[in-house]
Amino acid sequence: MEVEGSTGSDRRVGRINSIQTNSISVTWWEEDSSVEGINKIQLPKFLRPTAEGDVIAIPDISAIVFVFNEEVIAKYTVRYVYGMRNMYTTSRVLQWFLTCQSVSYIIFDCLSRASMELQRLLSNKRINQFACSSTSVQFSHLAWKYLVEKIGTPVHTNTKVCTVSTMRSNDLSMVKVKSKVPCQILRLEEVHLIVRLIEVLGASAVVGVRKTLPAISKKLSNSEGAFVTARGGVQLQDVINLIDVSSNNLPIPQRFTWNANGRRGIDFVFYPTQCVVRISIRYRNFTVSRAMEKLRQLGIGTSTDPGTQLNDDELEDLLRG
Repeated sequence: MEVEGSTGSDRRVGRINSIQTNSISVTWWEEDSSVEGINKIQLPKFLRPTAEGDVIAIPDISAIVFVFNEEVIAKYTVRYVYGMRNMYTTSRVLQWFLTCQSVSYIIFDCLSRASMELQRLLSNKRINQFACSSTSVQFSHLAWKYLVEKIGTPVHTNTKVCTVSTMRSNDLSMVKVKSKVPCQILRLEEVHLIVRLIEVLGASAVVGVRKTLPAISKKLSNSEGAFVTARGGVQLQDVINLIDVSSNNLPIPQRFTWNANGRRGIDFVFYPTQCVVRISIRYRNFTVSRAMEKLRQLGIGTSTDPGTQLNDDELEDLLRG
């Protein structure tokens, strides 16, 4: 398991070797400056292990981070989206493997599913779609606590009416149950909270392009692990779905209500008894040319001169980082 440690004001990444009652033994990692080429642009920050070890107090641990081998990210075996800041890669052969029982695996698996569902909702290209959508994903208590900690905004508690059905007898009769169940809500309606969400789930959690995915003309080979890709660029007149919280002019109510009163944003509603999170998004449609400043505020396609008029090739290079 990898953790991000903090020694005073210095934040470092290290691997836990052993855990004692009040402290842990770690091996520190450092940025690998030898990486060059396209991988340095399109993959997470590269790390390499050092010979330096340390014993630190458990309260000094600030967060869990995720380190994967370069090959599994480059081959799209694990999900990586631009903007994720708690994910790292290494060109070294890792001497450990994440198992499905590990804390890192459980958390990263839930975050990946939430990230994929948000991308699916925001990439919807139907003309008659509503400006709000929702979906549900299985979510562990560990992943929920991780998300709450990383977002850093108060959690609202409430109850909600839920309906479930089951089959308890051999005559195929169905039992339908309606009840009030407790839930916890994260409501994100401010720019700095959306930026934190991008750091956890990636840019595709808040913006999606409404266009058909590029066709893949190549055929897969018979070799194990083979894959092919096709990349489609974004043009100035393409339409995007964006969770545009910068346009929220109404004041945030002091007391939580289910009705968002016209404010754009995203709600994560976690049901502890069911280990399910309900994700609801409220977004707007823009052409890319009209949304450049809004994207810049979120760290996507950042331009030093927001007034500069870009051609499509310059835009594509800018959005790639």
